Amino acid sequence: MCSKGYAGDTGLMGFDRQLFKPAADQSGIYNVVGTEIPPNLKVRAGFATNLGSDSNTVVVPATGRQVEVLDFFWGGDFLVASSYWDHFSFGLGLPVLFVQSGTNFNTLQSFTASSLGDLRLDLKYRLAKESKKFPALALFSRFSFPTGSQAKFTGERGVSWDYRLVGDKAFDVLGSTFYVLGNVGFKLRKTVRILSSEFGDAFTFGVGARYQLPWQQKSWAVETELVGEKLFTDTKQSTVPLEWRLGVRKTVLGSKSKVHSSRDLEPRTSNLERCSYYFGVGKGLTSAIGSPAFRVFGGFTWQF
Repeated sequence: MCSKGYAGDTGLMGFDRQLFKPAADQSGIYNVVGTEIPPNLKVRAGFATNLGSDSNTVVVPATGRQVEVLDFFWGGDFLVASSYWDHFSFGLGLPVLFVQSGTNFNTLQSFTASSLGDLRLDLKYRLAKESKKFPALALFSRFSFPTGSQAKFTGERGVSWDYRLVGDKAFDVLGSTFYVLGNVGFKLRKTVRILSSEFGDAFTFGVGARYQLPWQQKSWAVETELVGEKLFTDTKQSTVPLEWRLGVRKTVLGSKSKVHSSRDLEPRTSNLERCSYYFGVGKGLTSAIGSPAFRVFGGFTWQF
């Protein structure tokens, strides 16, 4: 039996399973945020989409039956950001889940659902620019706000807060630029129980790298990242989502574009004459909720 409805049909109300959440200013790689700040009072906008299958299954205690909670999902993020004084950026991200299907582990009925995700407010302050010896550093903060009741959206039970220390640095490798970055922080959110596991506050981490290919004016790049989170109170593998991603990025520059620094794949411009496109694949490395069996993603960024 198939039911059409909202995200509450999954039986996983009050817990955000989505691990793919690009920054509003689209700095860094995908989820791993970079220290780059958009040009002062300029607008950076874009869209990111992803689809895949969740690798998580739950065991119904009464019957011992294994249920695949989410067998397919397709969603997107609408992103917009700006900056002030070359040190501070701010932006919004609105995720939309176009379709998801699976089985409700409470009713054992299949479902097809769509919903809005949690509205995200991203703030970033750059502490220090990169030098020859030291990486650039920034503080990144994200507030997420529910867009509906527990039964009508795919998100947390209430307001959540994500706080990270961000660092990145560029190196000259084989005549081009190799860019490495890392995030470490924590996420504060209301605790929700799913069967025998509690999902609440978590330690978050991510590392990434990008290499600009030395042809076509270095407009092509290969990039990768590893992201995950670990709950403070529940350390079972089933509660530690971990995902590896690999992608390719193409940046198109106009005649008025100007490179801000050697490590910026996305240079500073004053017009809508610079845009970048990316696509890639991801693979969950654990069986935790939010760690996908596979993911295909893509997106674009425009600098106004």
